[in-house]
Amino acid sequence: MTAETGLHGFTFINASSARVPRDAATRKMIRRQAMLTTAAARRQKGNYGKVNLGQCPVFVSPQHDSKILPLDLEPDATEVLSKDTRTIDRKDSLQREGATRRTQRTSSLLPTNYTINLTPSKTGYESMILRYDFDILNLSALTGVHCGRTTASALIRKPSQLHDVLRCRQSSYLSFIPSRFGHTACLDDAARCIAIRARQRLLSPTSSPSTEVVAHYAKALTSLHTALDDANRRLEPDVLCAIELLAIYELLDGESNRGWIRHTAGATLLVKLRGPQGYKTDFEKALFIAHAGPTFTEALLQGKPCFLEEPSWQVVFRSATMDSSPFTDASSVTIALWMSVCQVPRLLAKVEAMICQPGDIDSLEQEQLTLRLLRVRDWISDWRRRYEILISKDNARSSSKAKTDKRYEALGVALGIRIVLNRLILAINMHRAADLENESQSLAHQVICLEQQARATNPRAGLFMAFKMIIARATIETKRDWEQSACPSATNNIPSRISKEAFTYWCRLKQKQASYHH
Repeated sequence: MTAETGLHGFTFINASSARVPRDAATRKMIRRQAMLTTAAARRQKGNYGKVNLGQCPVFVSPQHDSKILPLDLEPDATEVLSKDTRTIDRKDSLQREGATRRTQRTSSLLPTNYTINLTPSKTGYESMILRYDFDILNLSALTGVHCGRTTASALIRKPSQLHDVLRCRQSSYLSFIPSRFGHTACLDDAARCIAIRARQRLLSPTSSPSTEVVAHYAKALTSLHTALDDANRRLEPDVLCAIELLAIYELLDGESNRGWIRHTAGATLLVKLRGPQGYKTDFEKALFIAHAGPTFTEALLQGKPCFLEEPSWQVVFRSATMDSSPFTDASSVTIALWMSVCQVPRLLAKVEAMICQPGDIDSLEQEQLTLRLLRVRDWISDWRRRYEILISKDNARSSSKAKTDKRYEALGVALGIRIVLNRLILAINMHRAADLENESQSLAHQVICLEQQARATNPRAGLFMAFKMIIARATIETKRDWEQSACPSATNNIPSRISKEAFTYWCRLKQKQASYHH
């Protein structure tokens, strides 16, 4: 048997005998030559290398003509399938029915009015699921407004909690990724990155990222940096989505929460750079809501004003409201709470500046700041009363544990912020010490009870109560300091404010507990 090379680089195999050659290299050359024509024909058909083409249905909404709906619809959302499908052949009908059943099994809380204009990648997203044996839509709970650095620390301490997270799917920007997959490199690479890491964490919760995972992460970072360096692309919603996805990767990293803090800071800068006018579509609003909680929490921990309190950003909050349920992250009652608490970081910064300044406090400035603190505190109290009425009404209709965990999270925010406001008022008005500190201690114990109640009902709820627990524990631990550490006025010797040392220790204690590293 001989091998000759033709003019155009093709290898020709000529058998000199009737026997089948046994040499492995020769047999491989024969198979390769035999497949040349077949491979060329496949490429001409346009579907070369594409698998499972029938598994990704196109859902068309009758209200929005050609707009494409996200793939993880609610079970009843499949009714929007066009009636014209009756005319297709039997094979296509079976494929569509199978895809519809898969859509129903992976349904989320996303309302059917969420639409997107991009044409879905019919093979890319499902191929990713098959390759990594994981659907990133199952990580939707990690995109909620209550997710933060304390969530990362909690997952580090108890990696098995990831299983609880996967059982609690919710409406989020992840619902749009199947339709956007295959259009932007940085988004695709970030999605693959968290898919492979999540799968590894499930198989081996305490293991460090494998070489393959690190390679995917490096590729995702490179794609993201390329997009950010391009002035024409950096403000695209897919770029912001990629950053938020990589923040999820850091939650799954299992070593520290430093990476999550860095990615969150970058996402916050990009959210602000896009401006309030950059959140018009449902996808953009979902990205905004998902990052609102971390933006507020980081501002509060750092003692810096939160830009989301500005009127133009408050308009974005209102536009993102969606009342499919009163207990979702985008419901009007939850949005109202976040709109109000976004001013608390600025108030904290003002009180800290007043406490740390030498000499007596300016009485007019003190009065104005106290009135503003009292107004926000009273509003939080009214919100809590309204919220508890909603809970009572819903309890009469249903006892769903899936809903209950979301109730605990929003209520925990209200209680935690009420504690912070009490401490801020007390810090510059020590004559109110007895009443305010007693209430703060009572609220702190309520937060602890709420966390225990939430954990018993749904472990996922306890995971996202971590930041509220930090406020509660720091308040209980500093009770004696705040009862005994008053700074008297230089003029009349009457205590007018908390001592700088006691106030600073309380603030630093919250930061220290929130910045726990494994």
